Amino acid sequence: MMTLPTYYIPAALFLAWILASVIRHYFERLKMPPGPTGLPLLGNVFQMPTVMPWLRFAEFSQKYGPVVSFNAAGHPVIVLNDHKSAYELLDRRGTNYSHRPSFIMAGELLCSGIMLSFIPYGDLFRRMRRVTHETFGAHAAEQSQPLQEREATRLVSEIIGDPENWEVILKRYALGFSTFWY
Repeated sequence: MMTLPTYYIPAALFLAWILASVIRHYFERLKMPPGPTGLPLLGNVFQMPTVMPWLRFAEFSQKYGPVVSFNAAGHPVIVLNDHKSAYELLDRRGTNYSHRPSFIMAGELLCSGIMLSFIPYGDLFRRMRRVTHETFGAHAAEQSQPLQEREATRLVSEIIGDPENWEVILKRYALGFSTFWY
């Protein structure tokens, strides 16, 4: 029985990986807008200038149309070259594209999915943003000013009455006022 050299297996796995990458790239490319074809793994890295890239994007728009896509080392990039395309995709259909990546650890496990910076755009995000603006906006600051003045006066009078425990008094008032907002 004839045995294969040991380097055949890693070489075959590497070739299979390259073939899978090329096939995946081909099928992903079918879903994207037109644009220049690039190398399988590097994409269009060598076609992108580092100085004044908008000139190259203008060339692409003349050749491929107002919406151009290319691959920047495995990362798909879509360039909108005219106002009409930008308005249509970003303003009229903006909710389709305005989302945040899902951070499982920070967004769901630590914050139970209710921290504003980790919530995906939608109804809950709009409601929480409105409440945040109502609570911390300029109008809310004006409304809480009498309370802040009253608490500051009480804090100063307590520190004057018991100067030895100023640190405990200050911590208590800081904690009390911070919990007022919640």
